Parts: sequence; structure tokens; C-alpha cells
Amino acid sequence: LKKANYSTIIRSNCDCLINYINRNINEYIERVLLKLDTNKEESEEIIIELLNNEDILEINKIKIIENESFIISLIEKIPNNLWNRLLELLKVKISWNNILTYYKKFGLNNILAELFNNSIYRELSPINIDDFSEDKINRFGNEIILCNEIKDEYFEKLILILSYNKYDLEYIKDTSKERVEILIKNKLIELNN
Repeated sequence: LKKANYSTIIRSNCDCLINYINRNINEYIERVLLKLDTNKEESEEIIIELLNNEDILEINKIKIIENESFIISLIEKIPNNLWNRLLELLKVKISWNNILTYYKKFGLNNILAELFNNSIYRELSPINIDDFSEDKINRFGNEIILCNEIKDEYFEKLILILSYNKYDLEYIKDTSKERVEILIKNKLIELNN
């Protein structure tokens, strides 16, 4: 009850209590859920339910994200207005599916750049091009090349994970000398006649 208060209440099957809490969900979150110092272990299923509950104020959803210990397996199960905070706090499983789902909605922004600068490449396996369209991965790779917010040391590791592709010199003419050298060193530039 102290570590997963809401999960315990839901599992209790005490309909009167559950209905009362659900009718007063914001008050419950503010006065109970977030006030219990040890209440950090709500299940992923419960977190998903809470973050999708339209009756819960967005500020309370953000506080849940900030206070609970959890990892969301699939980012698309959460409303996209909460994705930035989830990624900032590393509350989403690091996977190509989640990264490319986020990228499709928000592009390669400072949130993703910071995520890549946080050594997440260690958790990413080489991308399986069968799982995603080649066009989507090409656009993503090209944006990584041009994204100066990603530090070169992490850029090299990321680009190697996406290494199934060769990048055309014409496209990368606007990138830094260091990035071009990294691409040449790793044989990722295709020289055209």
C-alpha cells in the first residue's frame, strides 16, 4: 500500500473506494499519491492508465512522471503532449521503435539530441531495416549528420548503428569537417563520379 498505493487500491476490488477515488482523482493524486514518500512503484499499467486519464490535470500527470519510478515500454501508449518529459527523465524504454515514433511526431529536436548525448547508444542495437522504412531511416540518419547538438563522440556511435547506408557527399556538404572525417573513417560516404 505504501509503495504502490493506487495499484493496491485498484487490485482491492473495493468498488466503493475505487469509484470515490476516480471521481476525485486529482484530489487523490495531490493529497495521497504524490504525498507518500515511499509510493514510487506503481505498475506500468497503472501509470499508463493515469497518464491517459482525461480527468487528470496535465500538471498532475507531469508530477506523476517526475515522482514515480517506472519505464514505459511503448511511448505511443502515452499522450504525445507528455513525451518530452518522459524522454527528459528517461522514463521510456530506449528502443528504435520509441525513438522513431517520437522522431516522427517531433523531429530531431533538442530532446532527442540530449538523449543521444546521454550515452543511450549503449542500449540501442544496430537498427533492423526490416522493422522501419528505409526512407524514414535515411531521413533520420541525414538529420543526425546535420544535428550539431549531438556531440561528435556520440554522433560516431549513432551513425555506426545506422551504418547500413552510405551518405552522398552532395548531401553532407553543410556538415562540419569533423563529421565528414568520421563518415570517411567509417566508410560511410559514397564517392560519386
